[in-house]
Amino acid sequence: MGTIFTSCSSSDNRDEQTSAKYNVTGTWDLMAFKDENGKFIDVTILKQWAAFNADGTYKSYSNKSNYSGTYTYDNKSLITASVSGFKVYYNIISIDGNEAIAEYYDQSNTNDRVTFKLKRR
Repeated sequence: MGTIFTSCSSSDNRDEQTSAKYNVTGTWDLMAFKDENGKFIDVTILKQWAAFNADGTYKSYSNKSNYSGTYTYDNKSLITASVSGFKVYYNIISIDGNEAIAEYYDQSNTNDRVTFKLKRR
């Protein structure tokens, strides 16, 4: 989320800073998904997106439906979004500027993962 947290340990008097590995905030458009042959296939015609707001709210558009809920980011690579109690996961593989590659899966089958290319608006 781009937020920096500081903590002070009583065992040493140094300030330690932990920052998020990636800035995940923003609206991300689905650009392509990886097929079974490892090739990315353009899917921009679907107009699907996910938004991770700085206040922890989550919105997405998929299959002609809008979804909203909340999300948490572990400051490493995993975003967990919750929509009406149903959890979906975005495992970030990389973010380079406004382009990302991430795996998507949901709580119903965590082994069924799809790899996407995303672009931040």
